[in-house]
Amino acid sequence: MFLLNQNDSLRLFRDDFFDFIYSNIVLQHQPTKEIARTYIREFVRVVKPKGTVVFQVPYKLSLRHSLQPRRRLYSFLKGCGWSAEFLYNDMHLHPMRTISLPPDDVKAAVLDAGGRMVRSYLDSFHHYSMSYVVTKDAKVTAA
Repeated sequence: MFLLNQNDSLRLFRDDFFDFIYSNIVLQHQPTKEIARTYIREFVRVVKPKGTVVFQVPYKLSLRHSLQPRRRLYSFLKGCGWSAEFLYNDMHLHPMRTISLPPDDVKAAVLDAGGRMVRSYLDSFHHYSMSYVVTKDAKVTAA
């Protein structure tokens, strides 16, 4: 089953819904860092206690990625009336923004949502890419 989520949250899912959540090469394309942090908090909210969340996000951007020349040129030419199809297919330009989150920001979002960082490690998806493994401890009920 596929669901198209039109919101900047995962509110369509109840708390403790999934056993496993995996996100790769997605968070860095959110419009803002705050939206990416919101998704991290949402991952923790919707994963079941003792479930696992694995995600990747760059911790910084190279100068080329910071300047984002393809996105800027795409936006300029699109604003001048060029078709999106031509810009994307023929000129290999795109509208995707790229953001990064420092590891301390990621850890704070996980902890803020009640999650626990199990592991973080450099990966090969991007020059400055980190992957994170997160869980949520089982809820303690009063006896």
